Amino acid sequence: MDDTTQSSGKSLIYKGAAAVVLLLGTFVLFFKTDPEPPQAPLFDWGSPAHPASAITNGTDRLAILESFHSLDTYVADQCFAPVPLNPQQFESPRAHQLASRFLEDMAAYQSAEQLAAFINAAQQIMRGPQQAPPQVLEFFSQQPGSQSILDSEGNPEVLQATYQIANQRLQQLNSIEQIRLIQELTNEGLAGELERSGIRVTPADMAPADHGKLLRFWELTGTRYFICQTGNQDTSKSIQAKFPNPYRPVYINALNAALDPVQRRFEAATSFEVDASSVEHGLKLLVADTGPLSLMVFKGALPQAKLYADWRSGLTADAAAELAYSPGFLPELVVAIHGKSLPTPEHPARTEDLDALIITKTTEGDLTATIPPLEFSTVLLVNNTVTPDWQALVGGNQTPIHRANLDAIGIFLPASAKERTVEFQAP
Repeated sequence: MDDTTQSSGKSLIYKGAAAVVLLLGTFVLFFKTDPEPPQAPLFDWGSPAHPASAITNGTDRLAILESFHSLDTYVADQCFAPVPLNPQQFESPRAHQLASRFLEDMAAYQSAEQLAAFINAAQQIMRGPQQAPPQVLEFFSQQPGSQSILDSEGNPEVLQATYQIANQRLQQLNSIEQIRLIQELTNEGLAGELERSGIRVTPADMAPADHGKLLRFWELTGTRYFICQTGNQDTSKSIQAKFPNPYRPVYINALNAALDPVQRRFEAATSFEVDASSVEHGLKLLVADTGPLSLMVFKGALPQAKLYADWRSGLTADAAAELAYSPGFLPELVVAIHGKSLPTPEHPARTEDLDALIITKTTEGDLTATIPPLEFSTVLLVNNTVTPDWQALVGGNQTPIHRANLDAIGIFLPASAKERTVEFQAP
């Protein structure tokens, strides 16, 4: 660990530690001092025209990634997991042996603060053991990883390897600690704060236990936004370094690398940090280019309202779920309808020709969609959870509500030469 790397190492240590302290202090104070709904919006976008401010339109859903089977932690582990050292990377077997032993020792560190203290002590020792205060030398000699550095006798190859290994482990621990704070905040009521800010939150208890089905679940439920830690720039740079490509980035970011490597449908919307002063009036997240938290966009999510020219009907709940999760099912082209069989689709190939729809919400919480003239029958999908209390009116006349896909709303619409209004009256 030479002088050039020492300053960058310290910067990383202090930056990560400061982020953790800021988040922890703010989260704890917020829930101790302000249990009532916040008086100000949860997100401060910096400008009304910020592209990510669409999250507050109340149509697309948001999820907290860690709530889904600890996926934030899973992605962090994929990014920062130790990579076995190749003996051919080293000039001597001795150097490879020392670096490998150091790599194993890093697993003993379970907190970023503990490892940061070790790295700081190591940097002082490497300037020369005689220059380090006796208490620093005593502390260093008792820490995991110290023996490999001392036994290296200043070998630059070993010291460079230990620097890289230690700082990758530090990034992993910082990431995990920040994820842990997000989970703590979630347990204290983050979902409620988001909903009071006009954001629809996807409950994690609705999701399948099978990790392989989660992407399809988010597609079907219209879950377009994610709050996570592993979407930030530092983590994405780490995953790109781990999967290099000479022509173009194969993985746009860490979430694509770990969760969606084939279609790569995750994009970073913005990063943000916690406003430490917001404890007086309610939690607030500020847009910040280098913030530790991220808002990610999942481009595969279905819109809140969509017309279909093709459907499968007459299905039991289990059969509909099995179909919806099957690899050959295309949610953007076909909708699965539970219960009563509907008339056979007249032009099943024309879903892509149908206009996009916009759902509007009244002050009472009801929903309205305007349907253009249609020369063939369609099914309207509305990605709100269906309940027996919902009612639907087409042109002022009550019409049956069908359960669609998993738990969404489906309405059969016969052909009509006139524009129609579909109104949904919430319970």
